[in-house]
Amino acid sequence: MAQYISHVKGLTERLMNIEKGYSQSIEKSAFEELLDGDNALILSTELTKLLSGEQQYQPRCNASAPLFTIKASIKINECVAIDDDGMAGIDTNRLKEKTLKVLHLLDNMVDCAIEAIALHLQNDSLSSEERSFFETRLLNLKTYRGIALNLQDYNEVVKMLYHGNNIEELRAATLSVLKAFAGSLYVNNLQMAQERGSAQLLEANIERQCNILKDLELSNDCNATTKNVFSLRNASIISVVPCLSASGTQLKEELAIADVITQWNDSPSSLNIILKKAYFGEQHNSYEKILQHLSANGTTVLFDKDKSKDAQNGKDLNGDSSTIFMAQVIPNRPKELECDVVRFQNNKEKWVAFVGLLNGYPYEIFTGLQDDDEGIVLPKSVLKGKIIKHSFTNAPSRYDFQFENKRGYKTTVEGLSEKFNPEYWNYAKLISGVLRYRMPIEHVIKLVGSLQLKDESINTWTNGVERALKKYISNGAVEPEQTCSECGEHNFIYEDNHLVCKQCGTILNTEEQ
Repeated sequence: MAQYISHVKGLTERLMNIEKGYSQSIEKSAFEELLDGDNALILSTELTKLLSGEQQYQPRCNASAPLFTIKASIKINECVAIDDDGMAGIDTNRLKEKTLKVLHLLDNMVDCAIEAIALHLQNDSLSSEERSFFETRLLNLKTYRGIALNLQDYNEVVKMLYHGNNIEELRAATLSVLKAFAGSLYVNNLQMAQERGSAQLLEANIERQCNILKDLELSNDCNATTKNVFSLRNASIISVVPCLSASGTQLKEELAIADVITQWNDSPSSLNIILKKAYFGEQHNSYEKILQHLSANGTTVLFDKDKSKDAQNGKDLNGDSSTIFMAQVIPNRPKELECDVVRFQNNKEKWVAFVGLLNGYPYEIFTGLQDDDEGIVLPKSVLKGKIIKHSFTNAPSRYDFQFENKRGYKTTVEGLSEKFNPEYWNYAKLISGVLRYRMPIEHVIKLVGSLQLKDESINTWTNGVERALKKYISNGAVEPEQTCSECGEHNFIYEDNHLVCKQCGTILNTEEQ
């Protein structure tokens, strides 16, 4: 997993020794917050291994790629200030102070990486392919000194600054974070170049960096001009890549955020957006230009591969398998719903969940004990059936479960709601209500997992509900909180009930999460 600087043996001392070699050096005490603790600089696993001397030959990696970067993430939530009116904003002085320290450490890490690769090249047992791989990386680092700094808590900070209720105000909040971040980084990087020397710039990056400097100059966020672009210490600096997954009414918001981000990243990095074609409907053409613009600016637009039917007409959209349900609420429940039966254990007791499906999407959930006395009795072979709702004028509705045996004979289990503990029943109704509003399943699961309940047996019950719902997560859905143990990135998506790291291809079984 991703690690802090202090976890790499001897790295702190090496970084500080390099720092002392410069006249404008920073004392170790000023670096403390970035060396360890909640707001420490977070290193990718690849960088951690490189700095630890665990050089890895990657035959499938293009070592001669235009830019090899030293990647790390920074938490900037402590740079958010609250004014007297309770409004959040970026403390630019605090941010500038922090980014100066971050840039010094990252630039020192480039020197550490150069030393580590040079030492590795002294190994006589390297094959010609391995030697060529590491020599290319060494030359790349010495020439461009590429770094890529990501904002780990970017989404949360934008939400704190977003006080409005329309797209333009969301864009403004996004822009305010990026301008403050870019302004502090560029000013500090230009200052570092004066003392430490400037790097050779990447031809493909110069136009992007000129545009960033021009925007900063026009908004008075930076006293530098486009003429200073050739005086940068590092050929790349910014790589803000939050995980964005758009469906339903979130689409416009996510596209607005992505459009702003792509204009401020100067590091060769791909911002991934998971889109779901069915949402476009007749508006697809109006979004196509935006998508083309994003793709041209380094954004990878992925389409969901879910083969579900369209929620309104039950047909594949345009014969394409990349579909998802439209964001909607079905206020009037059909009398019958198809149902999946999912079994799980709760405190060593056997339980069963009935997941009602509307056009293949979870609409409601019932759970109860599976036993011969007070619970529900079902043959182990029963995996599907129907949930039938009976409405009465002067009495609560009743829900029955009906299934067919192998011979086609139907069996009905009456009164599902009567067979459940009332407290479980109430929580199940809450979860069902969320499902009916088409909240993405991965978010429903997080909601269920976050419930803090007094009874420990109910807490273990929620674990079973989570397992019952996991099978319905759409392919392509993003899991931003999972850290890859191999590359250290937060770039997992769901594929066929597995989590797949888009960065390096690592596969995790969701049952293990």
